[in-house]
Amino acid sequence: MKTLYQGLFVAVALAALSAPAWGQRPFQPRTYVPSRPTLSPYLDYFRFNTGVVNNFHAYIRPGRELDQYLRSQGSAIQQNRTQLGTLRQDVTQLGEMRDPGIGPTGHGATFMNHSHFYPSMGGR
Repeated sequence: MKTLYQGLFVAVALAALSAPAWGQRPFQPRTYVPSRPTLSPYLDYFRFNTGVVNNFHAYIRPGRELDQYLRSQGSAIQQNRTQLGTLRQDVTQLGEMRDPGIGPTGHGATFMNHSHFYPSMGGR
């Protein structure tokens, strides 16, 4: 009788472990994205002087220009993504509207075929 209960317990435990948890989403770790930098970029004023140029023109201004450039690139990429999505939708709509009875256009071509220049060669 004891082995029956042990076997039943093992079967229930395995069934509980293998059953999916309904209504739960997979774990997604939360990420913190700060709205502004954690440390001030103006702390670079206190770096050791590296040469003729002062620290503002050596560190701070190029960093600000890089941030501005990266923001503009990000917005341009996002704009391209939306345009590509629109074009993709247009192409799928045109593909659905196209009559399936119409064949492809154009003509076959072959490499080194000069028969249109020299008709007497016989298409070599």
